[in-house]
Amino acid sequence: MNQVAARYGRARPAGRDLRIESAIDIALVCAVLFAILFNVWIGPLTPLILTGVTAAYCVIRRDRLPALLLDTWPLLLLPALAIASVLWSINGGESMKAGLLYLLTILVALILGSGVRRIDLLKAVFFSFLIFTLLSWIYGYSQIGQRAFQGLLASKNAMGELSGGLVLAAICLFSDAVSRRKWLLGITCLLGLALGAVSLGLAEATTATIATGTASLCAIVWLTTLRLDAQSRTFLFLFAIIFSAIVFGIFYSFQDIIFDYVLGASGKDTTLTGRTDIWRVADGLIAERPWLGIGYNTFWHPGNLEAEALWRQFGIGNRSGFNFHNTYREITVHLGYVGFALFLAVSVIGTLGLFLGTMRKPSIPLVFLSALMISSAIKLPFESFGFGAMQLFGILTFAAISAGYTTFKLRSS
Repeated sequence: MNQVAARYGRARPAGRDLRIESAIDIALVCAVLFAILFNVWIGPLTPLILTGVTAAYCVIRRDRLPALLLDTWPLLLLPALAIASVLWSINGGESMKAGLLYLLTILVALILGSGVRRIDLLKAVFFSFLIFTLLSWIYGYSQIGQRAFQGLLASKNAMGELSGGLVLAAICLFSDAVSRRKWLLGITCLLGLALGAVSLGLAEATTATIATGTASLCAIVWLTTLRLDAQSRTFLFLFAIIFSAIVFGIFYSFQDIIFDYVLGASGKDTTLTGRTDIWRVADGLIAERPWLGIGYNTFWHPGNLEAEALWRQFGIGNRSGFNFHNTYREITVHLGYVGFALFLAVSVIGTLGLFLGTMRKPSIPLVFLSALMISSAIKLPFESFGFGAMQLFGILTFAAISAGYTTFKLRSS
Protein backbone atom coordinates (compact mmCIF):
# COMPACT_ATOMS: atom_id res chain seq x y z
CA MET A 1 0.00 0.00 0.00
CA ASN A 2 2.84 2.40 0.73
CA GLN A 3 4.25 1.62 -2.71
CA VAL A 4 0.93 2.44 -4.35
CA ALA A 5 0.61 5.65 -2.35
CA ALA A 6 4.12 6.72 -3.24
CA ARG A 7 3.62 6.08 -6.92
CA TYR A 8 0.38 8.02 -7.08
CA GLY A 9 1.71 10.92 -5.09
CA ARG A 10 -0.40 10.85 -1.96
CA ALA A 11 -0.39 9.28 1.47
CA ARG A 12 -3.14 6.89 2.37
CA PRO A 13 -5.96 8.81 4.08
CA ALA A 14 -7.28 7.54 7.39
CA GLY A 15 -10.59 7.49 9.17
CA ARG A 16 -13.03 10.15 8.05
CA ASP A 17 -10.85 11.25 5.12
CA LEU A 18 -10.76 7.70 3.78
CA ARG A 19 -14.55 7.44 3.97
CA ILE A 20 -14.91 10.72 2.08
CA GLU A 21 -12.49 9.57 -0.61
CA SER A 22 -14.33 6.25 -0.93
CA ALA A 23 -17.66 8.05 -1.23
CA ILE A 24 -16.27 10.25 -4.00
CA ASP A 25 -14.82 7.27 -5.89
CA ILE A 26 -18.07 5.31 -5.61
CA ALA A 27 -20.09 8.32 -6.76
CA LEU A 28 -17.87 8.79 -9.82
CA VAL A 29 -18.10 5.12 -10.80
CA CYS A 30 -21.86 4.98 -10.24
CA ALA A 31 -22.34 8.09 -12.37
CA VAL A 32 -20.51 6.36 -15.24
CA LEU A 33 -22.38 3.07 -14.89
CA PHE A 34 -25.85 4.61 -14.60
CA ALA A 35 -25.18 6.97 -17.51
CA ILE A 36 -24.42 3.99 -19.75
CA LEU A 37 -27.16 1.75 -18.38
CA PHE A 38 -29.78 4.44 -18.99
CA ASN A 39 -28.32 5.44 -22.35
CA VAL A 40 -31.46 4.22 -24.13
CA TRP A 41 -33.44 6.75 -22.13
CA ILE A 42 -31.11 9.73 -21.83
CA GLY A 43 -29.33 9.49 -25.20
CA PRO A 44 -26.84 12.33 -25.74
CA LEU A 45 -26.62 13.01 -22.01
CA THR A 46 -24.49 9.87 -21.62
CA PRO A 47 -21.30 11.26 -23.26
CA LEU A 48 -21.87 14.56 -21.45
CA ILE A 49 -21.99 12.77 -18.10
CA LEU A 50 -18.89 10.74 -18.92
CA THR A 51 -17.09 13.92 -19.97
CA GLY A 52 -18.13 15.55 -16.70
CA VAL A 53 -16.88 12.58 -14.66
CA THR A 54 -13.54 12.63 -16.49
CA ALA A 55 -13.17 16.38 -15.94
CA ALA A 56 -14.16 16.06 -12.27
CA TYR A 57 -11.62 13.30 -11.74
CA CYS A 58 -8.88 15.38 -13.39
CA VAL A 59 -9.61 18.18 -10.92
CA ILE A 60 -10.22 16.15 -7.76
CA ARG A 61 -7.49 13.56 -8.35
CA ARG A 62 -5.07 15.63 -10.41
CA ASP A 63 -2.10 14.40 -8.37
CA ARG A 64 -2.77 10.84 -9.56
CA LEU A 65 -2.93 11.65 -13.27
CA PRO A 66 0.78 11.59 -14.23
CA ALA A 67 1.41 8.10 -12.83
CA LEU A 68 -1.96 6.86 -14.11
CA LEU A 69 -1.22 7.92 -17.69
CA LEU A 70 2.39 6.77 -17.49
CA ASP A 71 1.35 3.25 -16.48
CA THR A 72 -1.62 2.82 -18.82
CA TRP A 73 -0.60 4.74 -21.95
CA PRO A 74 -0.67 1.63 -24.22
CA LEU A 75 -4.47 1.60 -24.00
CA LEU A 76 -4.57 5.10 -25.49
CA LEU A 77 -3.08 3.66 -28.70
CA LEU A 78 -6.45 2.05 -29.41
CA PRO A 79 -8.52 5.25 -29.76
CA ALA A 80 -5.51 6.89 -31.42
CA LEU A 81 -5.69 4.32 -34.24
CA ALA A 82 -9.47 4.69 -34.42
CA ILE A 83 -9.14 8.45 -34.88
CA ALA A 84 -6.26 8.04 -37.34
CA SER A 85 -8.50 5.84 -39.51
CA VAL A 86 -10.15 8.99 -40.86
CA LEU A 87 -7.22 9.03 -43.31
CA TRP A 88 -8.49 5.91 -45.10
CA SER A 89 -12.07 5.64 -43.87
CA ILE A 90 -15.03 5.28 -46.23
CA ASN A 91 -16.79 7.79 -43.97
CA GLY A 92 -14.21 10.08 -42.38
CA GLY A 93 -16.70 12.20 -40.45
CA GLU A 94 -18.25 9.18 -38.74
CA SER A 95 -14.82 7.72 -37.90
CA MET A 96 -13.71 11.00 -36.31
CA LYS A 97 -16.88 11.39 -34.24
CA ALA A 98 -16.93 7.76 -33.12
CA GLY A 99 -13.15 7.80 -32.50
CA LEU A 100 -13.45 10.74 -30.12
CA LEU A 101 -16.24 8.94 -28.25
CA TYR A 102 -14.02 5.87 -28.08
CA LEU A 103 -11.20 8.00 -26.64
CA LEU A 104 -13.62 9.19 -23.94
CA THR A 105 -14.62 5.57 -23.30
CA ILE A 106 -11.01 4.46 -22.80
CA LEU A 107 -10.22 7.44 -20.53
CA VAL A 108 -13.18 6.53 -18.33
CA ALA A 109 -12.00 2.89 -18.28
CA LEU A 110 -8.55 4.00 -17.09
CA ILE A 111 -10.15 5.97 -14.27
CA LEU A 112 -12.31 3.02 -13.19
CA GLY A 113 -9.56 0.43 -13.39
CA SER A 114 -6.56 2.36 -12.10
CA GLY A 115 -7.72 5.71 -10.76
CA VAL A 116 -10.06 4.70 -7.93
CA ARG A 117 -9.73 2.27 -5.03
CA ARG A 118 -10.62 -1.12 -6.45
CA ILE A 119 -12.84 -2.13 -3.54
CA ASP A 120 -14.84 1.03 -4.26
CA LEU A 121 -15.09 -0.03 -7.91
CA LEU A 122 -16.42 -3.43 -6.83
CA LYS A 123 -19.01 -1.86 -4.51
CA ALA A 124 -20.14 0.62 -7.18
CA VAL A 125 -20.53 -2.14 -9.78
CA PHE A 126 -22.54 -4.32 -7.41
CA PHE A 127 -24.96 -1.65 -6.19
CA SER A 128 -25.40 -0.06 -9.63
CA PHE A 129 -26.19 -3.42 -11.21
CA LEU A 130 -28.44 -4.42 -8.31
CA ILE A 131 -30.50 -1.22 -8.48
CA PHE A 132 -30.79 -1.39 -12.26
CA THR A 133 -31.82 -5.06 -12.17
CA LEU A 134 -34.49 -4.31 -9.55
CA LEU A 135 -35.83 -1.50 -11.74
CA SER A 136 -35.78 -3.87 -14.71
CA TRP A 137 -37.95 -6.33 -12.79
CA ILE A 138 -40.40 -3.60 -11.83
CA TYR A 139 -40.57 -2.29 -15.39
CA GLY A 140 -40.28 -5.56 -17.30
CA TYR A 141 -42.26 -7.94 -15.10
CA SER A 142 -44.80 -8.43 -17.91
CA GLN A 143 -42.02 -9.82 -20.15
CA ILE A 144 -41.57 -12.90 -17.97
CA GLY A 145 -43.10 -15.93 -19.65
CA GLN A 146 -43.84 -13.98 -22.83
CA ARG A 147 -40.33 -13.60 -24.26
CA ALA A 148 -36.69 -13.47 -23.18
CA PHE A 149 -36.27 -11.05 -20.30
CA GLN A 150 -34.49 -7.83 -21.29
CA GLY A 151 -35.73 -5.48 -18.57
CA LEU A 152 -34.85 -1.85 -19.24
CA LEU A 153 -32.20 -2.76 -21.80
CA ALA A 154 -32.42 -2.99 -25.57
CA SER A 155 -31.74 -6.73 -25.88
CA LYS A 156 -31.72 -10.00 -23.98
CA ASN A 157 -27.97 -10.34 -24.56
CA ALA A 158 -27.38 -7.00 -22.82
CA MET A 159 -29.58 -8.14 -19.92
CA GLY A 160 -27.68 -11.41 -19.77
CA GLU A 161 -24.34 -9.58 -19.57
CA LEU A 162 -25.66 -7.27 -16.84
CA SER A 163 -27.05 -10.19 -14.84
CA GLY A 164 -23.77 -12.07 -15.19
CA GLY A 165 -21.86 -9.03 -13.98
CA LEU A 166 -24.17 -8.79 -10.97
CA VAL A 167 -23.51 -12.46 -10.14
CA LEU A 168 -19.71 -12.01 -10.27
CA ALA A 169 -19.80 -8.79 -8.23
CA ALA A 170 -22.11 -10.37 -5.63
CA ILE A 171 -19.83 -13.39 -5.17
CA CYS A 172 -16.73 -11.26 -4.67
CA LEU A 173 -18.33 -8.59 -2.49
CA PHE A 174 -19.92 -11.31 -0.34
CA SER A 175 -16.44 -12.68 0.34
CA ASP A 176 -15.29 -9.21 1.37
CA ALA A 177 -18.34 -8.73 3.60
CA VAL A 178 -17.77 -12.03 5.40
CA SER A 179 -14.08 -11.28 5.93
CA ARG A 180 -15.02 -7.92 7.49
CA ARG A 181 -18.04 -9.32 9.36
CA LYS A 182 -20.44 -6.95 7.64
CA TRP A 183 -23.44 -9.23 7.80
CA LEU A 184 -26.03 -6.83 6.36
CA LEU A 185 -23.83 -6.31 3.30
CA GLY A 186 -23.37 -10.07 3.07
CA ILE A 187 -27.13 -10.70 3.08
CA THR A 188 -27.57 -8.00 0.42
CA CYS A 189 -24.94 -9.74 -1.72
CA LEU A 190 -26.75 -13.07 -1.41
CA LEU A 191 -30.00 -11.44 -2.50
CA GLY A 192 -28.19 -9.79 -5.39
CA LEU A 193 -26.64 -13.13 -6.35
CA ALA A 194 -30.06 -14.80 -6.44
CA LEU A 195 -31.60 -11.94 -8.41
CA GLY A 196 -28.74 -11.94 -10.91
CA ALA A 197 -28.89 -15.71 -11.40
CA VAL A 198 -32.65 -15.71 -12.00
CA SER A 199 -32.41 -12.74 -14.37
CA LEU A 200 -29.61 -14.46 -16.28
CA GLY A 201 -31.74 -17.56 -16.73
CA LEU A 202 -34.78 -15.58 -17.88
CA ALA A 203 -32.70 -13.59 -20.37
CA GLU A 204 -31.94 -16.84 -22.26
CA ALA A 205 -28.53 -15.48 -23.31
CA THR A 206 -26.52 -18.61 -24.06
CA THR A 207 -23.06 -17.03 -24.29
CA ALA A 208 -23.54 -14.93 -21.15
CA THR A 209 -24.77 -17.97 -19.20
CA ILE A 210 -21.76 -20.13 -20.09
CA ALA A 211 -19.31 -17.25 -19.56
CA THR A 212 -20.82 -16.33 -16.19
CA GLY A 213 -20.88 -19.91 -14.97
CA THR A 214 -17.23 -20.46 -15.86
CA ALA A 215 -16.07 -17.12 -14.42
CA SER A 216 -18.07 -17.69 -11.22
CA LEU A 217 -16.40 -21.05 -10.62
CA CYS A 218 -13.00 -19.42 -11.17
CA ALA A 219 -13.86 -16.59 -8.76
CA ILE A 220 -14.96 -19.02 -6.05
CA VAL A 221 -11.77 -21.08 -6.42
CA TRP A 222 -9.58 -17.97 -6.34
CA LEU A 223 -11.39 -16.51 -3.34
CA THR A 224 -10.86 -19.70 -1.35
CA THR A 225 -7.11 -19.51 -2.03
CA LEU A 226 -6.55 -16.01 -0.65
CA ARG A 227 -5.17 -17.32 2.65
CA LEU A 228 -3.12 -20.16 1.16
CA ASP A 229 0.61 -20.07 0.59
CA ALA A 230 1.90 -18.64 -2.67
CA GLN A 231 2.67 -22.02 -4.26
CA SER A 232 -0.78 -23.49 -3.62
CA ARG A 233 -2.44 -20.25 -4.65
CA THR A 234 -0.54 -20.14 -7.93
CA PHE A 235 -1.37 -23.77 -8.71
CA LEU A 236 -5.11 -23.29 -8.17
CA PHE A 237 -5.12 -19.99 -10.06
CA LEU A 238 -3.46 -21.62 -13.07
CA PHE A 239 -5.80 -24.60 -12.78
CA ALA A 240 -8.80 -22.28 -13.00
CA ILE A 241 -7.37 -20.54 -16.06
CA ILE A 242 -6.70 -23.89 -17.77
CA PHE A 243 -10.24 -24.99 -16.92
CA SER A 244 -11.58 -21.79 -18.50
CA ALA A 245 -9.48 -22.39 -21.61
CA ILE A 246 -10.94 -25.90 -21.93
CA VAL A 247 -14.48 -24.54 -21.59
CA PHE A 248 -13.68 -21.91 -24.20
CA GLY A 249 -12.31 -24.56 -26.57
CA ILE A 250 -15.34 -26.82 -26.16
CA PHE A 251 -17.75 -23.92 -26.55
CA TYR A 252 -15.96 -22.65 -29.66
CA SER A 253 -15.60 -26.10 -31.26
CA PHE A 254 -19.21 -27.14 -30.68
CA GLN A 255 -20.90 -23.74 -30.85
CA ASP A 256 -23.42 -24.77 -33.51
CA ILE A 257 -24.55 -27.81 -31.50
CA ILE A 258 -24.73 -25.81 -28.26
CA PHE A 259 -26.71 -22.94 -29.77
CA ASP A 260 -29.07 -25.31 -31.59
CA TYR A 261 -29.70 -27.30 -28.41
CA VAL A 262 -30.34 -24.25 -26.22
CA LEU A 263 -32.57 -22.52 -28.75
CA GLY A 264 -34.42 -25.77 -29.51
CA ALA A 265 -34.98 -26.46 -25.80
CA SER A 266 -36.50 -23.00 -25.41
CA GLY A 267 -38.88 -23.60 -28.31
CA LYS A 268 -37.16 -21.22 -30.73
CA ASP A 269 -36.16 -21.61 -34.36
CA THR A 270 -32.48 -22.53 -34.29
CA THR A 271 -31.79 -20.28 -37.29
CA LEU A 272 -32.50 -17.19 -35.18
CA THR A 273 -28.88 -16.71 -34.20
CA GLY A 274 -27.96 -15.83 -37.81
CA ARG A 275 -24.30 -15.49 -36.95
CA THR A 276 -23.05 -17.37 -40.00
CA ASP A 277 -24.80 -14.95 -42.36
CA ILE A 278 -23.27 -11.94 -40.59
CA TRP A 279 -19.83 -13.55 -40.48
CA ARG A 280 -19.97 -14.25 -44.21
CA VAL A 281 -20.48 -10.56 -44.91
CA ALA A 282 -17.64 -9.65 -42.52
CA ASP A 283 -15.24 -12.09 -44.15
CA GLY A 284 -15.98 -10.57 -47.55
CA LEU A 285 -15.25 -7.07 -46.26
CA ILE A 286 -11.98 -8.21 -44.68
CA ALA A 287 -10.88 -9.79 -47.97
CA GLU A 288 -11.50 -6.48 -49.79
CA ARG A 289 -9.51 -4.28 -47.35
CA PRO A 290 -7.45 -6.60 -45.14
CA TRP A 291 -4.72 -4.40 -43.65
CA LEU A 292 -6.36 -1.18 -42.44
CA GLY A 293 -10.06 -1.94 -42.89
CA ILE A 294 -12.84 0.43 -43.92
CA GLY A 295 -12.39 2.91 -41.03
CA TYR A 296 -13.56 2.93 -37.44
CA ASN A 297 -17.32 2.51 -36.93
CA THR A 298 -18.26 3.00 -40.59
CA PHE A 299 -20.10 -0.22 -41.47
CA TRP A 300 -23.08 -0.10 -39.11
CA HIS A 301 -24.15 3.29 -40.37
CA PRO A 302 -27.46 4.33 -42.04
CA GLY A 303 -26.92 4.60 -45.77
CA ASN A 304 -24.48 1.70 -46.02
CA LEU A 305 -26.36 -0.70 -48.32
CA GLU A 306 -24.86 -3.88 -46.88
CA ALA A 307 -25.70 -2.81 -43.34
CA GLU A 308 -29.20 -1.82 -44.41
CA ALA A 309 -29.68 -5.29 -45.91
CA LEU A 310 -28.62 -7.00 -42.69
CA TRP A 311 -30.87 -4.74 -40.60
CA ARG A 312 -33.82 -5.66 -42.82
CA GLN A 313 -32.94 -9.37 -42.69
CA PHE A 314 -32.86 -9.40 -38.88
CA GLY A 315 -35.75 -7.02 -38.34
CA ILE A 316 -33.72 -4.18 -36.78
CA GLY A 317 -36.18 -1.36 -37.37
CA ASN A 318 -34.20 1.39 -35.65
CA ARG A 319 -31.08 0.57 -37.72
CA SER A 320 -28.71 0.68 -34.75
CA GLY A 321 -27.32 -1.45 -31.94
CA PHE A 322 -26.11 -4.29 -34.16
CA ASN A 323 -22.68 -5.85 -34.73
CA PHE A 324 -20.88 -8.81 -36.29
CA HIS A 325 -21.17 -10.91 -33.09
CA ASN A 326 -17.45 -11.67 -33.24
CA THR A 327 -14.76 -9.40 -31.83
CA TYR A 328 -12.06 -10.44 -34.30
CA ARG A 329 -14.29 -9.74 -37.29
CA GLU A 330 -15.65 -6.48 -35.83
CA ILE A 331 -12.15 -5.08 -35.33
CA THR A 332 -10.66 -6.42 -38.57
CA VAL A 333 -13.52 -5.15 -40.75
CA HIS A 334 -13.02 -1.62 -39.44
CA LEU A 335 -9.28 -1.42 -38.69
CA GLY A 336 -7.82 -4.39 -40.54
CA TYR A 337 -5.12 -6.80 -39.43
CA VAL A 338 -3.09 -3.86 -38.12
CA GLY A 339 -5.88 -2.83 -35.79
CA PHE A 340 -6.53 -6.36 -34.60
CA ALA A 341 -2.83 -6.93 -33.89
CA LEU A 342 -2.71 -3.74 -31.81
CA PHE A 343 -5.85 -4.62 -29.85
CA LEU A 344 -4.55 -8.15 -29.26
CA ALA A 345 -1.12 -6.97 -28.03
CA VAL A 346 -2.51 -4.30 -25.68
CA SER A 347 -5.16 -6.63 -24.27
CA VAL A 348 -2.93 -9.67 -23.80
CA ILE A 349 -0.19 -7.71 -22.01
CA GLY A 350 -2.68 -6.08 -19.65
CA THR A 351 -4.50 -9.35 -18.97
CA LEU A 352 -1.24 -11.16 -18.20
CA GLY A 353 -0.29 -8.33 -15.85
CA LEU A 354 -3.65 -8.67 -14.10
CA PHE A 355 -3.33 -12.45 -13.71
CA LEU A 356 0.28 -12.24 -12.50
CA GLY A 357 -0.59 -9.54 -9.99
CA THR A 358 -3.56 -11.54 -8.72
CA MET A 359 -1.44 -14.67 -8.32
CA ARG A 360 1.44 -12.93 -6.55
CA LYS A 361 -0.51 -10.69 -4.21
CA PRO A 362 -4.23 -11.37 -4.53
CA SER A 363 -7.09 -9.25 -3.30
CA ILE A 364 -10.84 -9.60 -3.66
CA PRO A 365 -11.17 -6.73 -6.17
CA LEU A 366 -8.38 -8.23 -8.31
CA VAL A 367 -10.17 -11.59 -8.22
CA PHE A 368 -13.32 -9.82 -9.46
CA LEU A 369 -11.45 -8.16 -12.31
CA SER A 370 -9.73 -11.44 -13.23
CA ALA A 371 -13.07 -13.27 -13.27
CA LEU A 372 -14.49 -10.48 -15.40
CA MET A 373 -11.67 -11.02 -17.91
CA ILE A 374 -12.40 -14.77 -18.01
CA SER A 375 -16.05 -14.00 -18.76
CA SER A 376 -15.09 -11.49 -21.45
CA ALA A 377 -12.61 -13.88 -23.10
CA ILE A 378 -15.26 -16.58 -23.50
CA LYS A 379 -17.60 -14.10 -25.20
CA LEU A 380 -15.03 -12.82 -27.74
CA PRO A 381 -15.82 -15.24 -30.59
CA PHE A 382 -19.58 -14.72 -30.23
CA GLU A 383 -19.98 -11.04 -29.35
CA SER A 384 -18.37 -7.75 -30.34
CA PHE A 385 -16.53 -6.83 -27.18
CA GLY A 386 -14.56 -3.75 -26.15
CA PHE A 387 -14.47 -2.18 -29.61
CA GLY A 388 -17.45 0.16 -29.53
CA ALA A 389 -17.81 3.45 -27.68
CA MET A 390 -20.05 3.79 -24.63
CA GLN A 391 -20.37 0.03 -24.13
CA LEU A 392 -20.81 -0.97 -20.49
CA PHE A 393 -18.77 -4.16 -20.48
CA GLY A 394 -16.29 -2.69 -22.94
CA ILE A 395 -15.49 -0.07 -20.29
CA LEU A 396 -15.29 -2.66 -17.50
CA THR A 397 -13.11 -4.97 -19.61
CA PHE A 398 -10.63 -2.21 -20.36
CA ALA A 399 -10.80 -1.13 -16.73
CA ALA A 400 -9.62 -4.64 -15.85
CA ILE A 401 -6.87 -4.45 -18.50
CA SER A 402 -5.70 -1.07 -17.18
CA ALA A 403 -5.60 -2.58 -13.69
CA GLY A 404 -3.28 -5.21 -15.13
CA TYR A 405 -0.89 -2.54 -16.39
CA THR A 406 -0.79 -0.69 -13.07
CA THR A 407 -0.68 -3.85 -10.97
CA PHE A 408 2.19 -5.33 -12.98
CA LYS A 409 4.04 -2.00 -12.94
CA LEU A 410 3.68 -1.59 -9.18
CA ARG A 411 4.67 -5.18 -8.42
CA SER A 412 7.70 -4.94 -10.73
CA SER A 413 8.90 -1.63 -9.31
